Amino acid sequence: MISDPPCELLDWDTKFFGFPVAKVLGDQLTTEFNLRINDWCRENRVACLYFFSRGDDPVTTQVAARSEYELTDLRMTLENSDRAKWRSAEQPGIRTARPEDLMELITIASNSHQDTRFYFDQRFSRERCSRLYSIWIEISCNGKADAVWVAENNGQACGYVTCKINKADQVGNIGLIAVADSARGRGTGSSLIRQAMNWFADQNASNITVVTQGRNVAAQRLYQRLGFVTRSLELTYHKWFYKPAFTS
Repeated sequence: MISDPPCELLDWDTKFFGFPVAKVLGDQLTTEFNLRINDWCRENRVACLYFFSRGDDPVTTQVAARSEYELTDLRMTLENSDRAKWRSAEQPGIRTARPEDLMELITIASNSHQDTRFYFDQRFSRERCSRLYSIWIEISCNGKADAVWVAENNGQACGYVTCKINKADQVGNIGLIAVADSARGRGTGSSLIRQAMNWFADQNASNITVVTQGRNVAAQRLYQRLGFVTRSLELTYHKWFYKPAFTS
């Protein structure tokens, strides 16, 4: 009997980074399961393996520590289900994204998101990390997101937030949010999130979720001020089987 594979290759990540990338199927480890993972990764010449672990299983944590998994992120999912409090006044300076905004949004993206696991893992090149988020905001503006809201200052885009709704359960998700350095400290991030919440209310979303990093305390506080509470915590690991020469 052939057992199910313990991992899956990630086509997009593999093509983007230029070496085989995979993720573990499941959120727990045992010694036996880890041996299967190692064999599968070596057979498939995987360079980097992602593992998204539940945060409450001591056996998984112990096996990961013994097996060269490196903790790269605490992945926090926050949610806001108090629909009666989503709506706020119209947010001045916030509008939908326009095609002419794209280059400025790409510039903001390439200089933001540096609390994420890819930047934290120094085996990934800084140039590739910046390019990753530039592509992400570009494809969001080109239809991957259901809505992209932009903060504007003197006619120039200075921040963005992307929104998407899962059609199966109507749960709204805030994807990317970033503010240009020149616009920080002015409440721009708060205005963007409030506009996203207004939009989710208009779409009759059942809930709003957002993922942020455990090390990004400023983002956590911002979401908490706007009524979000922590729903779950995952430990994100990377395991490297070899280091491609061109990642340094």
